[in-house]
Amino acid sequence: MVNWLLGLVGIAPVPWLTSEDAAMATVVLVYVWQQFGFSFLLFVGGLNNIPKEIHEAASLDGATGPRKHLSITLPLLSPTLLVASVVGIINALQVFEQPYVLTSGGPGDATRTVVMVIYETAFEQLRFGEASAVGVLLFALIMAVTALQFRLSRRFVHYQ
Repeated sequence: MVNWLLGLVGIAPVPWLTSEDAAMATVVLVYVWQQFGFSFLLFVGGLNNIPKEIHEAASLDGATGPRKHLSITLPLLSPTLLVASVVGIINALQVFEQPYVLTSGGPGDATRTVVMVIYETAFEQLRFGEASAVGVLLFALIMAVTALQFRLSRRFVHYQ
């Protein structure tokens, strides 16, 4: 449908799932759209958790809109940012469904992920030990990235 709309304005059709560059961009777009709702709910909850009295006090002290957002809202939203980034990166490192359903890892290996390699090794090639080893390496990578996120969060996460 998008290619049809592009054709109406004279733009050539885009090979969404058949070009290596466009296929990865399409998979990322679908993944981000799918995860958007969860992140939105996290941030709505985080914003609702900020007491209105703090913003009112800042207004009485003469703070403007941008200053209030940078000095009050963002620091008080930092725990929510940490949770959203940790969950988002863990989910991104484990992505499987979107590239498998949309492209089966193709064209070529442009959209092939680590979890797809684990799946193919275990269930198509029946090499369960090798697939388990790759799974353990993926687990170690996720643990290292998560530990790094929590270590870096000491600088920017502020609890009430």
